[in-house]
Amino acid sequence: INAEYMGEQLIGLSVVDNNTLVACGEDGTILISHDKGSTWSSRPSGKSSNLIGLTSMDSNTLIACGEEGTILVSTDKGQNWVAKDCGVASDINWVVGVNDHTAVACGQDGVLLVTTNKGATWTFKDSEVDAELWGLAVLQPC
Repeated sequence: INAEYMGEQLIGLSVVDNNTLVACGEDGTILISHDKGSTWSSRPSGKSSNLIGLTSMDSNTLIACGEEGTILVSTDKGQNWVAKDCGVASDINWVVGVNDHTAVACGQDGVLLVTTNKGATWTFKDSEVDAELWGLAVLQPC
């Protein structure tokens, strides 16, 4: 995928299934491909803030995150997006799926958020740091 599409920089990318890819970026940009990235179409996000992170929860559900506490959820492989209230106004820089129901997001000012219902609701957790968090990793037991 070109680093820029329609003038907007793309920041996040998620593989939904063998054919479907979803990308997000500046000014609420969301792009979707159903042919392994050969062609892309724009999808409305309903947001103008930058979208920074993106994760697939299962073969249908995706979560995007971004500036100003933005969290968006799609339950139809990225075709439609719904904004969710996460209770913070800080930038959310990263989101990662833990399993089909649980995801964790992190961001500015040590923000740490958890959902256990595919992004429908979010719970604030104290990260005990006052720093910009830019990534998370899911550790699996050996």
